[in-house]
Amino acid sequence: MRVRETEAEALMNAQKEQYEARITALEKVNTELTSALAKIQPLAGFGKSSIVLTRDAADEEKRQIEQEAMKWRDKYEEARGQMKEKEQTEKELKYELELERKNGQALKVKQQSSAPRPRGGGGELLGSDHPPTLQTIRFYEDFTNLLIVRMKPQLSSFLDLQDWTMGCIFTYIPENDEEKRWSLNFNLTCSWEKRDPDDSAPVTSTSDLHEMMYYEPLELDKESPEIVARLGIISSGFSFTRDQVALFLRTLYNTFEEAVAGPGEEEKGEEGEEMSVSD
Repeated sequence: MRVRETEAEALMNAQKEQYEARITALEKVNTELTSALAKIQPLAGFGKSSIVLTRDAADEEKRQIEQEAMKWRDKYEEARGQMKEKEQTEKELKYELELERKNGQALKVKQQSSAPRPRGGGGELLGSDHPPTLQTIRFYEDFTNLLIVRMKPQLSSFLDLQDWTMGCIFTYIPENDEEKRWSLNFNLTCSWEKRDPDDSAPVTSTSDLHEMMYYEPLELDKESPEIVARLGIISSGFSFTRDQVALFLRTLYNTFEEAVAGPGEEEKGEEGEEMSVSD
């Protein structure tokens, strides 16, 4: 079975072929220039009838060829460096592409699960042949209304750990009112940091660290100022510790509930624990 090549994979393969061809051409030019330089050096060993250039002219030509060879060697090394960067980028793109495929599958299942369908076992649900992991993701999304559409790792500053940046979509659906469905796109970065930022002692274990979450809303510039104002604290970025994730999710839900209800209804929400956030 022939696997269809995605646009990202096609672009990545084309760039790789382009840089491989460039390196081959540079190696060929480098070989030719080196050969030409070697032919100039023995001129002084021939008889008088063989000397057709003055010493100064020969030295000047030799100098020019050496400079040209050096220029092409620099370009060759530059191309090799770019090739290494492309190979690293290729690895990262492949990793992100695999995540996108998995998230795409999860999104299809979530969309199918939110559509009206008969209950009581009438018919098989699309995606029921997927591994249990996919079903687990689906249940988490249904319970939380939170969809993670992308995830990108980056090396932490401590202990070779990894930080993660997640692209998220939170969807609020009022009870019995599908028309007021409201979604928010945001990034959530999980970063390892020192428990005491002022402590200059080296970090030796994860017990010296804790995980901080950095929230950053996206695309709010497409909303009206009135809508943004009704979002309150979640209309701008802030940070909090990872042990407050459940409280963060509750804050999202409560904020949307009040925003959809509109003025005059905000006082009706239940009072609860407040998040401890930092700008």
